[in-house]
Amino acid sequence: MANDSTNTTFRWERACSRRCLHSQHLPQLTHRYREQARSHTGSRVAHRSRIPPIPLWERACSR
Repeated sequence: MANDSTNTTFRWERACSRRCLHSQHLPQLTHRYREQARSHTGSRVAHRSRIPPIPLWERACSR
C-alpha cells in the first residue's frame, strides 16, 4: 500500500506543477490580446461602413 500512496502523491505533484506552469502563461496571453484589441480600436473600416455589424449571436444562429 505504501507504493500506491507514493504513486498518488507523485502524480498529484506532477499535475500541480503543470497547472502552475500553465497559469504563469495566462497573464502574458491576456496582455497580448489586449494589445491587439487596442491597435484596432481606431480602425477606419468600422467607421466607413454604413451597414451595422451583425451581432455575434445572429451569426452563430445562422450556421
